[in-house]
Amino acid sequence: MGGSVTLTVHETLNDATYEANALTAAQIAAYTNVFAFTTNGVQTLYIRVEGAGTECFDIAELQLIVHPTPVAVTPAAPYQLCDNGASDTDG
Repeated sequence: MGGSVTLTVHETLNDATYEANALTAAQIAAYTNVFAFTTNGVQTLYIRVEGAGTECFDIAELQLIVHPTPVAVTPAAPYQLCDNGASDTDG
């Protein structure tokens, strides 16, 4: 017995539970992790899945994990390279 479902995305568990403040499609498409710098880049979004024509729903958690872009730096001191096998014997 199949049926359609409705999905909504929320920033808090309470919003998902009470079906409040759902993000729009445009907000989802351009979403930025709002906690990127305050929680080590981890933010949880809550996906509410509700059966059409029923009051039944479930909530799934989606974790967004954002790592900062690494910054390349020039080494402060010269570094040594090792010869690499028999074909690289220049010392």
